[in-house]
Amino acid sequence: MRMNGYDNVYTANLKRGKYNLDHCVCIFNRDGSEFKGKLNRDTIVIDAWSGMCDFAGNMFKKYENTFANHFFIPEQGNFCFDNVHKLKLSDIELEELKRMHPEFLLKK
Repeated sequence: MRMNGYDNVYTANLKRGKYNLDHCVCIFNRDGSEFKGKLNRDTIVIDAWSGMCDFAGNMFKKYENTFANHFFIPEQGNFCFDNVHKLKLSDIELEELKRMHPEFLLKK
């Protein structure tokens, strides 16, 4: 995401109820706004482990229904994010990543 010009990209741990799950994802708001901890209809989850990307609400349903056999997901509580960090990369780091991994660049 950062390599393709998206500024407000975050990493976060997945949480359900009071339990932190052993799973990290990338999140961003489709409208480009900062993610300030509150989900909205534009919040998108990119899950490299599952190879999926979808709106947060849809991803939460997939975790509950499809991935419950792959890692511990409590039956009760709402999904949310914990330990949210904005992905900060310098211009030099971004250019190096683009040079090393051109396959990650989106064609315009």
